[in-house]
Amino acid sequence: MNYRFEVVSKEKYKREKLKKSMQKDFPKLMLQSVLEGKIFNIESSQELSQKELYELKNEILHDPVTEYIYGYQEESSLQDTGYYCEILLRPGVTDNSGAGLKEALKILKPNCEFEVSSGKLFHIHSQDEISSEECLEFMNEYFGNSLLHIINAYPAKQYLEKRPSLYHMPKVEKQRPETKFYNLNESDSKLLEWSKENCWALDLTELKCIQTYFNKTKVLEQRKEKSLGQNLSDVEMEILAQTWSEHCKHKIFSANIEYSETDTGVFKKLSNLKVNGLFPDFIRSTTEELEKSGEANYLVSVFSDNAGIVRYDEKMDVCVKVETHNSPSALDPYGGALTGILGVNRDILGTGIGAKPIANMDVFCFADKTLADRVGLPDRILHPSRVLEGVHLGVEDGGNKSGIPTINGSIHFDDSYAGKPLVYVGTIGALPPSTEHYPQTHLKNQKAGDYIVVAGGRVGSDGIHGATFSSLALDENAPATAVQIGDPFTQKKLSDFLLEARNQGLYSSLTDNGAGGISSSVGEMAELTGGARIQLEKVPLKYAGLASFEIMISESQERMSFSVAPQKLESFLELAKNFEVEAFEIGNFTDTGFLEVSHDGECLAYLDLEFMHKGLPKKNLKATFSVKENPFKAWHGKDFRKKLPKNTKDLFMEVLSLPNIASKENLVRNYDHEVGAASYGKPFVGKNSDGPSDAGVIDMSAHGGSDNSLLAVSNGSQNLFAKEDAYFAAIASVDECVRNLVASGADPEKLSILDNYCWPDPIPSETNPDAEHKMAQLVRSCYALKEIAIQYKAPLISGKDSMKNDFIGKHEGKNIKISVSPSLLVTGVAPLKEEHFTTTNFKNHGDTIYLIGNKLSNELYAGEFTRNFLIDLDESIFPKYDLEENYKLYEDIHKYCGKLKFSSLHDISEGGLFSALSESCFGGKLGAKLLVSSKNLSLLFNEGLARFIASIPQKDEANFENAFSEHSFTKLGSVSEHYTLEFNDELISLKDLEKAWKESVNA
Repeated sequence: MNYRFEVVSKEKYKREKLKKSMQKDFPKLMLQSVLEGKIFNIESSQELSQKELYELKNEILHDPVTEYIYGYQEESSLQDTGYYCEILLRPGVTDNSGAGLKEALKILKPNCEFEVSSGKLFHIHSQDEISSEECLEFMNEYFGNSLLHIINAYPAKQYLEKRPSLYHMPKVEKQRPETKFYNLNESDSKLLEWSKENCWALDLTELKCIQTYFNKTKVLEQRKEKSLGQNLSDVEMEILAQTWSEHCKHKIFSANIEYSETDTGVFKKLSNLKVNGLFPDFIRSTTEELEKSGEANYLVSVFSDNAGIVRYDEKMDVCVKVETHNSPSALDPYGGALTGILGVNRDILGTGIGAKPIANMDVFCFADKTLADRVGLPDRILHPSRVLEGVHLGVEDGGNKSGIPTINGSIHFDDSYAGKPLVYVGTIGALPPSTEHYPQTHLKNQKAGDYIVVAGGRVGSDGIHGATFSSLALDENAPATAVQIGDPFTQKKLSDFLLEARNQGLYSSLTDNGAGGISSSVGEMAELTGGARIQLEKVPLKYAGLASFEIMISESQERMSFSVAPQKLESFLELAKNFEVEAFEIGNFTDTGFLEVSHDGECLAYLDLEFMHKGLPKKNLKATFSVKENPFKAWHGKDFRKKLPKNTKDLFMEVLSLPNIASKENLVRNYDHEVGAASYGKPFVGKNSDGPSDAGVIDMSAHGGSDNSLLAVSNGSQNLFAKEDAYFAAIASVDECVRNLVASGADPEKLSILDNYCWPDPIPSETNPDAEHKMAQLVRSCYALKEIAIQYKAPLISGKDSMKNDFIGKHEGKNIKISVSPSLLVTGVAPLKEEHFTTTNFKNHGDTIYLIGNKLSNELYAGEFTRNFLIDLDESIFPKYDLEENYKLYEDIHKYCGKLKFSSLHDISEGGLFSALSESCFGGKLGAKLLVSSKNLSLLFNEGLARFIASIPQKDEANFENAFSEHSFTKLGSVSEHYTLEFNDELISLKDLEKAWKESVNA
């Protein structure tokens, strides 16, 4: 029996909110009314009784108080004007709503078989006449995605007539294709053709390396024993392509690089350099130097697992990982971001012997919502509103539905992110240093003979070529199979099961199934024992017909790979069953030195692990820094800077409404910050909890840590400086991250930081003439990262790089390339005590306000102010700084927090002193009586390093000035009970400024 139901909201405010949002982004529609609903299609092996139908409708499908429900044979009160649009899932696309309903139906009628699909229903009524084609175009741009959805539009009367027949149940119907074999002794052009056709993302040097290896007599003899010939199977080629992808092997960060400078302009000169790998020379060496000197004696495990592990507390280790999910989020913002946050949660679950995710964080980089109106959108680029809302909802659903609080993050806007958004997602984990079954929980303990067990979701064609796809520039031929949609409920069950299995000591090792699927997870785990044997017919599938290589590399979500000793397999599988988690044994670990893959008894892959993991040839790249030859140019060639308003209040309101300065509260509020009851410092602070905080703070005692054990988490991302010089951008990003930690009371002597690079393509090609300059920017950034990390005694404990953040397509009929501004995200963690904890909001009328740090009041430097207004910069562009002095200031701030205490402390970042001062006022709902002029633009808007706005009790002025006598500081005035900014030459209402700050177009 087939059933179809429509569920629509009764709540007018929801309809008005949706209408307002759509009208704001698409004013030409002239909307009169909008309705959003849900569609459920159900196929059952038995007819449902009237009682069961009643329970289904009123207890499962809808809330009678807030929603209407209509069965396909029932009359409805749906309007008969305008258009109805259905957004339905294509076959094979993950359907979380449908899966949830299917679980409920099993309880309703246990002995009945069900298939379920869900969709969305929209009713649009415009004041102006629109065609069904225009309606479809709008729905595809705003709500649907042709890669994932079937979108239908009907005139209202036609839809109401067709309702009884509009049943949709997507089913994948495919037959398993035969395995392909490739003769790699073909011509170079043929090899490259295969690489492009199959999305291997291998260059000719790499292909020739594989060719040479498999022509060796010894290799041919080994293959003959397994009934394999000289030709490689598609399974073998795909395994090598995933293993050797930029995403997995970080080829650019491992390359030999010759760096030279032809013109540095006003920027720092590095002279010529020979780099033997950015990672070993600048990142790993930084941590090794600090560890050797004794400055980082809290490190437990770095660069060897899914996340970095540090020990600030003898009772609980901290695990930290930050990932990017840029390419998938460009294709499907919701699915890409959801998959990203769930994936980094699994990184934590797969760290050591299994850590518990306890907090999430995210940083997004988008084009702002006005881009389409200003320059029009390039072909096949999603509207920035769609990207923002989809990515935000994906991370929200991933955290909220998994029971993990989101405690820290930021959002950045720039036109360079129109082609590829940057989606950074991170997770903090808690790992006990030892347990009853694992004396050292950071170590893996698998042995040859252990079973390979995969637990969690089943395998489908979603996520195939995710690793190799993310290693390429985005273009209009991006594969639909690269898109995945995560399922947070399945992952929550998997997480709960995993932690209980850990507590019972039921496995010896584990890792997550991320990029490359079991090809990567088992391939990496096999290195620990020296081999693995996989039987693909044992891998659970979502549907039949997958090719052998698809089963091997599919990145279908919510899966973990375990190593389970033979004597514990039965208990492991039984526990999984109790948690309603599917778990299947698919082979075993060996010590043969090979990864062997068979399907129905036929050997399809026999790969030497040494060649798989260490056979990749090293790249040799050139990096040439030349400022004059490579000035940054916006992809659309336009300058949108404005003239300075003549009125000071108008200027202040415009500054506070700038996309990178305005409040993001409307977006951030949707995250659950409280779940887990351990969020000590939340994203918003102050009288009405609407002032921004500088860092998230976790109470580690709630997760097994010692009493009075807090952990601060922050980020720094000053990437728009990289348009001029990535060296300064890296220095500024690290300093911002550390400032945020210090401003919250964290201990600067126990910093740990992570680096996440998202860069435009630095590999030379016909479409990439400035590759050497981009490579030079990357070298300069890494050089600066090491310099400041050593000076700040901040070991790098984990990181990730994404190197192909470009879009190649068309805009107004012309070929274009959109490359992101070179971007580095720095994430930091550090411990603190309750007595040191400080917030950003002013608290007491009469407190004295100080600027801590250089005034920077003589000239204007690059920053948000100069990027948005027509200002002539001084030649120096960036302010001078002293890293040694900065670190000494941070130590003294921490000492002061422990002795006397600030009333408030807020770092100065985007928008300069004025923005920080305003935010402290907004949070406290207090004003400021100032000793400075409202016309001193350099004082108010410069963005330098190591600068803070502080307030202290008036009685502590002498103690404060004595404590900071070796540093620059300026008394700015005092906190006022009047909600105004009272300069020495002008009085401005904070109520109007706060309104502008909160009601920005991107908020």
